[in-house]
Amino acid sequence: MSDVIQHRINLLNDAWRNGRFDELSRYFHADAVLVAPGFSQRVEGREAISSTYREFVANASVDEMILGDARIDVFGDTAVTSAPFTMTYTIGGETFTEAGQDLLVFTREGGEWLVVWRMLLSREVGGDA
Repeated sequence: MSDVIQHRINLLNDAWRNGRFDELSRYFHADAVLVAPGFSQRVEGREAISSTYREFVANASVDEMILGDARIDVFGDTAVTSAPFTMTYTIGGETFTEAGQDLLVFTREGGEWLVVWRMLLSREVGGDA
């Protein structure tokens, strides 16, 4: 089961990294929630969440991204994942490097694993001097 969920994570990341934003909604539950770092904001619904990826890519260039395999814990029709990442991106002329964990909670609905909750736990590890 973990291989199926890791594959879903890989497909989701591949879609946004390659500008296939119309594909993103297939990975999220209709009522999914994205929680911004520090619990500073909530975005609700698959279409609104998909838009956050599009907005990020429209405003930033990703210079480097390293994604690790997720730690996946499955409990019946629920899976909790934590995947390490490091990303360097430029936005507004300033470059940032962040590292952390991408936390995803999945539910199995109609035979498909869908993200119901997402949060990035990250810290800045570098930037322009």
